[in-house]
Amino acid sequence: MHKPRLLIVDDKPDVAGAFAEMARQCEYRCLIADCGMTALEIAGWWLPNVVVVDLDMPDDGYGLCSKLRSILDRSLLIAVSDEPVDQAQLYKAEFHHYLVKPVSLDRLKDLLAVPRQAADQGAWPGQPGSA
Repeated sequence: MHKPRLLIVDDKPDVAGAFAEMARQCEYRCLIADCGMTALEIAGWWLPNVVVVDLDMPDDGYGLCSKLRSILDRSLLIAVSDEPVDQAQLYKAEFHHYLVKPVSLDRLKDLLAVPRQAADQGAWPGQPGSA
């Protein structure tokens, strides 16, 4: 069984740590990036299956999503924010999902279930036996 990879992009260590703990409960391996530049570097070599991007960071979360999309064409991209955001901007940036903080563990589990199943079957890029 392959554990899927989740990259958390958040400049607040306590928030990133809470996301990482929730993801580990969903049987994900996690790495944390505290800025967009670090996230792009990690994404390039680690090829996460899921990326959670905090839109409230000083970095441009929407622009980061577009850059991540050029590297990770099959990854699930989830935006999170403290406040409601413009759905058109989320769509344009190619985020798959949007969550308002605080995020419930049940909602995160629901979103992570499909990538978790794909990883179990070795269906993600960068995993042994995947195309």
